Amino acid sequence: MDTLSLMKLLCEILSFNNSTESVCLKLNRLSHEDWEKLLQIATKQIATLILYDRLSHLDSNAEIPHFVQARLRETYHRSLAKNLRMMHHAGLLLDVLGNQRIDVIALKGVYLAEHVYTNIGLRTFFDLDFMVRKEDVPRTLSLMQEVGYITSTYFDVEERNLDIKHIPAMAKNDSSYIEIHWGILEEDEPFNIDLQGIWDRAKKVKISGTDVHALGYEDLVLHLCIHFTYQHNMEIGLGYLYDIALIIQNHREQIIWNGLICIAKSWGVEKIIWLTLYLVKELLSVAVPLAVLENLLQQNDHQSMIDLAINYLMMNSVKEESINITFDLIHLSSSKSLLGKIKIISSRIFIPKYVLARAYNTSPRSLKIYFYYLVRCSELIANYAPTIIKITRKDKNTLASVENEYFKKRLINWYTN
Repeated sequence: MDTLSLMKLLCEILSFNNSTESVCLKLNRLSHEDWEKLLQIATKQIATLILYDRLSHLDSNAEIPHFVQARLRETYHRSLAKNLRMMHHAGLLLDVLGNQRIDVIALKGVYLAEHVYTNIGLRTFFDLDFMVRKEDVPRTLSLMQEVGYITSTYFDVEERNLDIKHIPAMAKNDSSYIEIHWGILEEDEPFNIDLQGIWDRAKKVKISGTDVHALGYEDLVLHLCIHFTYQHNMEIGLGYLYDIALIIQNHREQIIWNGLICIAKSWGVEKIIWLTLYLVKELLSVAVPLAVLENLLQQNDHQSMIDLAINYLMMNSVKEESINITFDLIHLSSSKSLLGKIKIISSRIFIPKYVLARAYNTSPRSLKIYFYYLVRCSELIANYAPTIIKITRKDKNTLASVENEYFKKRLINWYTN
């Protein structure tokens, strides 16, 4: 079976309205090689644990090879052990912040694993994401440093930091990475995220036995939609879309849909939410209320975006080669003007000092920063010169990546207009 067909089968397995009989028949036709490919796709899509859970609930008519069961079971047990360790560290950190009366919202995986998934081992998460109020960031950073956490790169709490939404990842030798957020989206993005409203709607929950806050269901859905579709261009894996599907499937009655629509429109993200909810509906068969979709946007006017997004998601699943490419690079390779090429190159090299400082872990006020502009120039040449050559030679895989970049640019323009 080809990779695209296996990706469609994975969607069917993860679907909330699938025919168990149909899925079993398709699974029983898979060869050893097909199963290997399916596991590879599930890994790439961050969906291995969900696949394990779904296959374990199929009836006895499904003939799952022993090597598949063993591999998935091993992955699950590793995940469970890692997640329990991470939740232990989460509890310790939340106690530290709680003792200093710093309010915290638990974001993404650390919340989803304990409160949305039926089993804490079924949700992959790689770090602990917590959000505090922006005025509490300096104190929070200081507390984390006191208990041994170190930022992974340069960060100055006194700067405006409009292009980031959290302190650079922090870690210490014996524990998990943590990210301390003050927002769910960078402040220089063209949207109007109301952080005070998010805090007002936050609900009290427990994480690892410790009192903490979580996003209200409406904000939770909006945040995950923005994270998957806008921030990561639908490229971080089907598992992240499944998060949204699972929340809607299990908490449809608790979600205040009119409130979700109003918040989305006030933030200016209704197109992002509309597209993501359609993907959830089309790919994972979750019954998103039709009135919600119609109130966000009229489908007749934008059906082409749904078709393009589904095709983009599916085609990305079959890409085997990762190509270093950006939209600026495409402009550079196609520009006929020498002045135009110089402007593009200059804008990529001479980024703001504070951005360069975070990239190379040095102070923007140090004379070293000028040396790192040279380093950046050499790295850009090393990373992107091969791609420019491939574009000029019309390499098939590279041209496919160029098409992807045009689609992403089209999406961004659509979101913001």
